[in-house]
This record gives sequence, C-alpha cells and structure tokens, in this order.
Amino acid sequence: MIRGVSFEHDVRGSYQWTSNANYWGIDCESSGANLVGHQSLQKRLDDELEHWRLDEDQLQNWEGYELHTFGALSVLETWSKSHAEEFLPRAQTVLTAARESPAAHWHLGGFLHAVICCLLPTDPEEAWRHFVALNEGQVRLSVKSAYDVPEFYAVLWDLNRCSSPAHDSLRRHLFARSRDEFEVLVLSVAGLANHAERCLTQFGNEFLGHELARERALGVSILAWIGTEESAARLAQIATTDPSRWVRTHTEWATEVALQEKSSRHFFRRLLHEADPYRVSAGLQVLKPALTPLVRWWHNDIMREEKRAGLVLAPKTAAVLESFWHHWESTRKSHVEVIGRKLDEFCRGEQLDKLKTPKLAPWWNWD
Repeated sequence: MIRGVSFEHDVRGSYQWTSNANYWGIDCESSGANLVGHQSLQKRLDDELEHWRLDEDQLQNWEGYELHTFGALSVLETWSKSHAEEFLPRAQTVLTAARESPAAHWHLGGFLHAVICCLLPTDPEEAWRHFVALNEGQVRLSVKSAYDVPEFYAVLWDLNRCSSPAHDSLRRHLFARSRDEFEVLVLSVAGLANHAERCLTQFGNEFLGHELARERALGVSILAWIGTEESAARLAQIATTDPSRWVRTHTEWATEVALQEKSSRHFFRRLLHEADPYRVSAGLQVLKPALTPLVRWWHNDIMREEKRAGLVLAPKTAAVLESFWHHWESTRKSHVEVIGRKLDEFCRGEQLDKLKTPKLAPWWNWD
C-alpha cells in the first residue's frame, strides 16, 4: 500500500491519494478545505484523478512495470537463500539507489519492500536501516500483512526465519523505541500471529525486571496484549507489588485488557459451536464492543484450530461469520480505544500531552 505519491513535475496544488485512488479513495485535506464549494471540490477531484490516470498510463508503458506489481516474494526469498553471495550485493545496490533518489523509485515500492524482507533474515541491522529510510523517508511506502501490520514486522517475528541474537536485539529495540501504546500493540500482533508468545513473554519479563519504573511500565504494556491466564495473573501480581504507583496504575488497565482479550477469544470459540445462526449473530454483536485489532489474528487462528479438530460450520452460520468479519475489517477508526484509553495518546501508561514539545517527554522520545 503506497501511502503517498509525489510528482517530479510540480503543479499549483499538492496532490496525494490513498492506495485506493482508482476507487475514489482520494485525500483532499488542506487548510481551508471545508470552505471550498461543492463545484470547486469536484473540479479538484477530477483534476487529481486525471493526474493519476496520466501517471498510470506512463507506468503501464514502463519496461519495469512487473516490478511495480511484484508479488513473487516467496520466489525471491528462495533465490536469496540459495544464492546469498549474489543476492546480498545486488540488494545493497538497489536499496541504496532507491534511498538516494526516492522520487525516481517510488514505483518500485512493493519490490523494494520484498528485497528488504529477504535481506532481514541475513542482515537485520542493514534491513532495518533500509526499512526506516523507505518507510519514513520520502518514498513513504508501507506494505501490510494479512493482519494489518507492516510485512517487515511479520517477517521479523517469524522465528523460523529470524532466530539469531541480532534479531532478538532488533525486536527488543523496536519495543523500546515505541512512541505509544498502539506501536506496542502492532509489534505484539506481529509476534502473536507468528505464535511467538513465549518470546513476547520473555521480553515483557525482562523489562519488568528493570530497576527503572519506565522500563517496567513497558513490560506491562507488552504483557497486556498476550491475553492468556498466565499473563493476566502476572499483571494482577504486579498491580499490588510494584513499588511505583505509576506502574501499578498502568498495570490495573493492562490487567483489564488481558482479561478482555482472554474472555473474547473464549467467547468466540464457544460461538463457533452454536447451531442456531441467529444466536451466532446476536453473540457477535455482544462481542463486537470488546474487539481490538488483535482479533485480526486470533479469529482466523481459532477458526483453523477448530476446523482441524473437526468443526463443520452450517452454511448459514458460515455466512453470518463471513459477513461480520468482512464489515469489521472494512471499518477504520482514527483512534483505537481500549478500556477507556486511546492507544496513540498513551505511552507506557502515561497520557501524552500534545500541547507540550515532545523533547520534554524523554521516556518515549528514543530517537
């Protein structure tokens, strides 16, 4: 998914669109946009769509068009493993060139990201540098996995592919540099989707053993999303024994999150064995307010587990489930709120004051 697009030829307005531009998913936010009349807004949309069409026509005539829609990640990965001595220098060359001239290489977004993901198992530090340069630089590309987390994180948390101490160090570093609770959530989804619960628990316990309260608060944030009986019990213990009131207060919230996650998964598993599709539909509506982005991972995981155990869904029940998850996953909110907290407004249990300079908040300004 390309998050932003810029043109070499400048125009008298800033034009950018979402990845669904061809479905009229066009961003037109600018100062004074609310004052623009309907006709002026329509003209701007038409002009912007025309720019997109001209660029798309040029792109389809480009000799490297196949790389723009590159979808052979598994093939590239196989080749990178079997011919590492050829892959590494070529990967370095193309990624360095893209970083030096992003305006000329944004069409290669999907391919560049695939190269980075193939570089990650061999050289995690170098892959991370390229990922940051492309994902947070002028190219501004973001390729998402099936669980709506960056594909880079999904590969990093695949312990079968990334199992060295350097990979552990990078995973730990990403937690430490998280700027808010939402970033901790994203990393946790990547870990849980790869069945790396034990690794997540280990990181959480490591941070909880630190002498600084800010580090223990991060450990609490990690354990909150694991959502098991063990993680909830560990959090309940910390809520009464930690010497810091800050950490204890944060742990009370985290314990509620862990229990909600645990209960939601158990409730959904029970619903799958309900014979009446009307009861299933009603149950899903009861479950809906408790769902967090973690459900993108666990509802599919639970479905697979139950089907392997012999579950056969009635056609009407299957249709109800398919419809519910389609609508839920198609809904996007500007803020994810869990147990009364907007995750992007809190860091390690501390509410971020947007009126203050970020430099005044040292515990989350890691860079």
